[in-house]
Amino acid sequence: MSSTAKPPICASPPSVPRAADPPAPDKPCRPLAAQSLPHVTYLLLALAVAAASSLLDVQDADRVVLPQLGITIPATCRFRQFTGVPCPGCGLTRAFISLAHGRLSAAWSYHPGGILFFALVLFQIPYRVWQLVRLRRGQAAHRFAVADRWVLASLAVVMLAQWAYAVIHTWGAR
Repeated sequence: MSSTAKPPICASPPSVPRAADPPAPDKPCRPLAAQSLPHVTYLLLALAVAAASSLLDVQDADRVVLPQLGITIPATCRFRQFTGVPCPGCGLTRAFISLAHGRLSAAWSYHPGGILFFALVLFQIPYRVWQLVRLRRGQAAHRFAVADRWVLASLAVVMLAQWAYAVIHTWGAR
């Protein structure tokens, strides 16, 4: 290995930040494909969610349809079907679809947390591309350890608050 060659990027435990130092001799490096797989997976999922949100539409405030083919997508929330009470994620699909079509107020009415979730999904597209570029250049993947915790905590609070509101609203209507 020449003095100008970059050391291979090695896997570190999730709790330990990756160092720019060369790996310890007893610690084998993960191949680039193994390091890239989570980023490619999240990128493809984010692209699929964005594409589906753009292709689908909401009709009559509760029906999701594929208008190009006139197909109605069946409701998928078994929790609501069995209990009559919405689950914490009820309305996210309609919120995502509404946001993809630029209907912010409709998205808010379906699920206020959907705005934050959709932004997070869209953020994954450039972020994962950037991570893949970093890995291809021989750099370690960037980690937002503190920001990740705050974002996940915020999402959990928004989901639970929205769910509590929906449950109270549903029971109050009975």
